[in-house]
Amino acid sequence: MCTPVGHGLAGIALSWRGSRRLDFRPAVWMPALCVLSVLPDLDFLPGILIGRPNVFHHGWTHSIVFCLAAAALIAAGLSAAGKPRPAATAGLCLLVLLSHLALDCLSKDRLPPRGLQLFWPFSERYVMSPIAVFLDVNKGVDNGTFLLRLATFHNVKTMLLETVLLGPLAAWAWFGNRRRKREAAA
Repeated sequence: MCTPVGHGLAGIALSWRGSRRLDFRPAVWMPALCVLSVLPDLDFLPGILIGRPNVFHHGWTHSIVFCLAAAALIAAGLSAAGKPRPAATAGLCLLVLLSHLALDCLSKDRLPPRGLQLFWPFSERYVMSPIAVFLDVNKGVDNGTFLLRLATFHNVKTMLLETVLLGPLAAWAWFGNRRRKREAAA
């Protein structure tokens, strides 16, 4: 699985999709997309509550159905609030959510069950790419070691690799969005 650094960079990289068709203010939307990019990892919370953070990880929140449902809720909320282009905005949000699944599929996973339940509720099978582009995250299996194990040299290497691979795409999106905004204002 990728770290929040990798997921956030992917969210920023995908933000260029919103800058052309949506009323897109990067100072608002880029942080929002970064937060949205880690939404599937909310499945850590119930595990933390019972003292085993990983027990529910890569389950139903890492499915296409979850991403579609979250995007539909976003569209409904934006529509109810009278915001313009709720479907297009929700489409961008769906793209960011699906990027989380793609990055996790392309990451090493050493803890069983390996992979994620991509097709839940239609299948409980765990899916993982045979090619790992990203490293795994070294994390503890109980609440006492979960956060402490995150601060390891291995995880720093994981974040550096994610930054090297996804950082240029995020930088391109960031500067491209700023340039388009300046040109539109001129």
